[in-house]
Amino acid sequence: MNKQKHKRRRRPVIISSGTAYGTHAQQVYDFYPATGKRFVIVIHGGGFTGGDKKDFTNAAKHFQSLGYPTANMNYRLAVPGYPNQVQDVLAMLKHLEQKYGATEFVLYGHSSGGSLAMLITLAANKPPATFGAGYPLVAKIVGAIGTGGVYDSALLRSRPRQIWTSWANGNADANVIAHADVNDPRVLILAGDRDTTGPWLASKNLNLALANSEYHLLKGCTHNGAKLYGTRLNATVAGYVKNYLNG
Repeated sequence: MNKQKHKRRRRPVIISSGTAYGTHAQQVYDFYPATGKRFVIVIHGGGFTGGDKKDFTNAAKHFQSLGYPTANMNYRLAVPGYPNQVQDVLAMLKHLEQKYGATEFVLYGHSSGGSLAMLITLAANKPPATFGAGYPLVAKIVGAIGTGGVYDSALLRSRPRQIWTSWANGNADANVIAHADVNDPRVLILAGDRDTTGPWLASKNLNLALANSEYHLLKGCTHNGAKLYGTRLNATVAGYVKNYLNG
């Protein structure tokens, strides 16, 4: 039998771990370099008040393996979180624009991270008075990927609604679906048909409100079942993500 030589798989390279993009202790990120020109920003979930970038390390490495320079970020978790968390993401983008010359971004997030990713992407073409006036970008947000996001506050059940209301501080601009219009970039929306936290109907409604979007309802999946990477890579979600990015 001829022995075949197997090449060792290269481990993901990280050139920046826990690097600051702001002055607050939670304004830090890990950076995974790649040769692509379009940057991916990973925004963790956790109900707006919890979670950590370390929970999405494997997701960040996955985007890197696809050739996308990836930043896996933390953000301020104090309540109310709006508009502070939005401003944190915008500050992250500005930092990458200045440090690495980034010109295009795709935002990815799950649950509350998906909400932030979609909110910022859809609101990017609105007047800066809405939010983010302090972080003018030359670079463009060209897309978003949201899994299990909270996109329509009117559909939330009592406990998730209390969390969202506390986070939003009564501001109607925090509701994602309110920003949907014909000028928004193409986005990818994924939800589980057993998700009552998101809930999945909000994902469907957001898709209907957008002129250019891709929506998939994952059969048999709960809220966390729609993640790109849980205990292991979700091959179905990974396929949709790859096709979306290639498209």
